Amino acid sequence: MSTVKPKSLTFLFLLLAAIFIFDDVSAFSKKVEIKPKPSWLLPIKESNNKINFKEVRDGFYLSLYEEQHHVEQKACYRRVVREIISETGVQHGSQIQVSYDPVYESIAFHSIVIKRQGEMINKLPNAKFKIIQNEEDLSRFLYYGYHTAYLILDDVRKGDQIEFSYTVTGRNPVFNDKYESDIYFQTSDPVGHIYETVIFNPKRKLNFKSFHNAPQAIVSQKNGLNCYEWNLYSVKAADIEDYQPSWFNNYPHVQITEFANWNEVVSWALKLNQPSVVISPDLQKKIDEYKKESKDEYDYFQKVVRFVQDQIRYMGVEMGAYSHKPNTTAAIFKQRYGDCKDKSLLLCTMLKSNGIDAYMVYVNTYAKARTDEFLPSASVFNHAVVNAVINGKKYWIDPTISHQRGPAHALAFPNYEKGLVIKNNTYSLTPIKMNTPGYVWLTEDFELAPNKKDVVLSVSTQYTLNVADDVRYRLANVGIQELEKSNLDYYSKVYGDVESLEEVKIEDNEEENTIRFLEKYSIKNFWKNDKESSLLKTSIRAHSLANMLIQIPGKARVAPIGLNYPYYLRYEINVQTPSPISVRGMDYELVKPEYRFISRPTSTQKSVNLYYEYEILQESVSAIKAPEFIKDVNSIKEQLEFTLTSDGSIDGKPKSNGPVWLTLFCTLLLIGGLVFGAKKIYRYSLPYHVDEYEDILPIGGWLILVAIGLCISPLLIFATLTTGGFFSEALWANLFNLKPVVSVMVILEYAINIGFIVFSVLLIIMFFKRRNTVPKLMVIFYSVYAVWFTSDMLLASWVNNTPVSYQVGKEIFLVILRVAIFIPYFILSSRVKQTFVFTHPDYMNNTDTQATQSVQVPEEIES
Repeated sequence: MSTVKPKSLTFLFLLLAAIFIFDDVSAFSKKVEIKPKPSWLLPIKESNNKINFKEVRDGFYLSLYEEQHHVEQKACYRRVVREIISETGVQHGSQIQVSYDPVYESIAFHSIVIKRQGEMINKLPNAKFKIIQNEEDLSRFLYYGYHTAYLILDDVRKGDQIEFSYTVTGRNPVFNDKYESDIYFQTSDPVGHIYETVIFNPKRKLNFKSFHNAPQAIVSQKNGLNCYEWNLYSVKAADIEDYQPSWFNNYPHVQITEFANWNEVVSWALKLNQPSVVISPDLQKKIDEYKKESKDEYDYFQKVVRFVQDQIRYMGVEMGAYSHKPNTTAAIFKQRYGDCKDKSLLLCTMLKSNGIDAYMVYVNTYAKARTDEFLPSASVFNHAVVNAVINGKKYWIDPTISHQRGPAHALAFPNYEKGLVIKNNTYSLTPIKMNTPGYVWLTEDFELAPNKKDVVLSVSTQYTLNVADDVRYRLANVGIQELEKSNLDYYSKVYGDVESLEEVKIEDNEEENTIRFLEKYSIKNFWKNDKESSLLKTSIRAHSLANMLIQIPGKARVAPIGLNYPYYLRYEINVQTPSPISVRGMDYELVKPEYRFISRPTSTQKSVNLYYEYEILQESVSAIKAPEFIKDVNSIKEQLEFTLTSDGSIDGKPKSNGPVWLTLFCTLLLIGGLVFGAKKIYRYSLPYHVDEYEDILPIGGWLILVAIGLCISPLLIFATLTTGGFFSEALWANLFNLKPVVSVMVILEYAINIGFIVFSVLLIIMFFKRRNTVPKLMVIFYSVYAVWFTSDMLLASWVNNTPVSYQVGKEIFLVILRVAIFIPYFILSSRVKQTFVFTHPDYMNNTDTQATQSVQVPEEIES
């Protein structure tokens, strides 16, 4: 059993490994035998089936792939027919290579023939096989001991047909003669004819399960044995798409297992993985040492976990039975290395020695929760971890993760989702709850110095929990110098001429499990002169977030889109300048079940803040949602880049204030016109009746809430104008360099908001004077505001080519809801009718004496 944890190797290790690998005089090396075909083979009916030549790669394809499994003979026979259709095929299709484990397997070739224009050329008698070890997983510190029988065919030509057959005999003894297999009916290349068969004794209870529309077997009995046969013709190449989730496998295949249930798998595993009853003296000494040093069980637990993770290095020698059987704890402790099952067994033994319940757990790091979809089997797992129980609380530990820090109760654990706990009375997979994942908080501060176009960039990156563990591990492997070089290269690629101003500072809080990097750079020529507008311009982009976005082609997909779950990034970009600066942008929020994104750009006179959040909420997006996903990614990308403009005076003195003075003049003119109109409205009153003054009520009830809302309205609108950059000199100086529709929106939004400020101040005055025109004015105010707010939000989304976010929709709904409540209230409420009854004094003086002779208006109200 192996883990999927990648590691890096030093040059020396690679050199030594290479010497070991290519030494084909190994004690395990076995010669390739030449034998007749097995007598138990079933005959097959061959046919000439066409394939789609557009799918052919490397200049050759298989016209036949035959595989026959004899379970009782522990043998697998294969026959392959290759069609060489081009010179490229001669290059790629003229080698034969077969891998096997020499510990328990042997290989025998039966035929190697080249068919050329009706001639049969027998290549087997003179075949000179080379036996080599090809350890592809040494980069992950895993040594399997597989050998490869390798043969280079001579005199191969375009148009040749190469046919060869062989049998691999043997089965891993670790499974105690229980049979397990997966038979696939499709590859990444087209095949003319695939034939598969499984032959076994009826007394052997094999379980079969088909996946992804695998064909049904033809079942028969021959010579007293069960025979399952599959024939497939003109098999298309499988379509492998980018960014498939690790669990996704759309190849049609059949799983075969002799295990009846998960408890049988547990019983098999218990015999292999029992913690040592007899502990070696050296290991016992270490256990006693930790017992003495520890304050309690939690302290002991943390010390032992850290010892196994950090001081027992990861290295797996998985030859033969040791693919699933761990070494003894004495050997693991002495050699100070082991693979996932070795480290898990050692950890369980050390924990149990202090009375802590601990069990090995098998997981599938690819399938995760979907491991449940497989038939019970020992071979569906590829990793081993540990489950410990302290005071009734479960702790999940991956002993292969080094440099983990933080308290014992908060140790990060990968999102494996489900596992098989290796203890008695386990009958199913156990859900594994994921710990709270960590996050990345990245802050980039750009500071523009006076009289310079250069910028000082300060970068702060904080990592927490499992993300901190990963960064700490990477730092331990690559070193600080390599990290500094990598980061400098990154910013140089983004901004051009970049120089590091100081060494990277690293703040590692092991108790809280956070790690923070502090960097400082100088960026030359950050600002660029714009000849048309005489302004300084630059582009700011959230590059680190953009690099996380997945780009997929727009064609229809079959596979889901795999996401880097869990992931959470908080990203801030701050720009400080001595002179006014502006950024135009709307708040943007995108929330989907699989991911969410927030963008909040804000600016003041001399600073801009771009705030982002990006979180991945699920491990994949369904294929049917691919078009929506592509659209969302493009929408997010549009929010990540802003063009900043400065007035061109890096020393803080504007080159030209003309546009600003013009704006100020137009604003005063607008306010003057609005005030003139407000005075007209203020002096206007509605007709009244004497009865209206009999039961006058003060402002109370729901009107108090309305009064509070009215009083803060001008302040809120003014704050909106301020945070929106409407009082920025650079905005108005650069107004007509924007898109025409955006320029119109800026002017319209500014003018209407100024109008709302004046109108709301007028309403406040008339509200507290309880004028009889207030109800109608409030209805007009609410209606106009609702229409404007909704139109503004929708128009902004249209201009930015972004969908209406959940947050915007929520705000529109709340505005409409408020209008739906208060408009009927001001029309129908008796309280409103008995409160707002007074007219303007001029209206009183100009009204017929008969209508007013019995009415005395209090002076404190209308004075």
